[in-house]
Formats: sequence, structure tokens, C-alpha cells
Amino acid sequence: FLFCDVIAVHSDGRTSTLLMLFGTIPIYYKGGTYNIPVNIWIVENYPNAPPTVYVTPTKGDSCMQVELSSHLALGADMRIKQRHKHVDSQGMVYLPYLNQWAANKSTLAELTSFMCSVFSEVPAACFTKH
Repeated sequence: FLFCDVIAVHSDGRTSTLLMLFGTIPIYYKGGTYNIPVNIWIVENYPNAPPTVYVTPTKGDSCMQVELSSHLALGADMRIKQRHKHVDSQGMVYLPYLNQWAANKSTLAELTSFMCSVFSEVPAACFTKH
């Protein structure tokens, strides 16, 4: 993952600096390895509150790659899988791990591992042809 600081403007007008981690998580689905792009926002009261996570589909002109056993698919557009159990239409991720977040126990590494496992069962993003 890479990270950057982002200035957030809240609805009440105050500003804060948040940390955003962005990158891809590997999933294994139907014999293929796929990289799902995500943004993990570290909120102001982290680790007492869970991070906010989004699946962030890419466009075909990005470097997003899907590795399959016999070929490499480049240039495909991604979109969020409709009616996904754990991801809304805007890409926000809802997982039991986030709902049960415990400041003294939960970690970003475990969250990432949990996302890999859940999204390997039902991918949160899918590819569409141009």
C-alpha cells in the first residue's frame, strides 16, 4: 500500500488531516488471481474507531491488471459488482470485521486479510469490456 495525507472538510466547516492508504488486495477467484483496488481511510479517532474502506474501480487506461492462468487482461474497465453483500454502489465496504472493530485487538493487516478472503468468495469488482 501507498499512503497520502488528505485534508478533509467536514459538514460543519472544520478541517482535519486524514491518512489514506491506497493500493490493491489480491483475491483468488475461479483459478485466477485478481487485484482489487481499495482506499483505506484512517479516521481521526483511529484506532478506537475502524477505518473507512472503499473499493475503487479503475478505468482501462490505468495500470490495473488481472492475471489469469494463460493470459494477461489489460485495458478493461472495472465496476463495483451490483448488489454485493459487503460493498455498496459507491464502493463503501461493510464487513463484520469493521462492525466488530476493537481498538486493542483489530489491525489493518487482519482487515486486509479478511477482505482478501471475503472478496475471493464473491469479488467486489468486475471487469467490463470496452
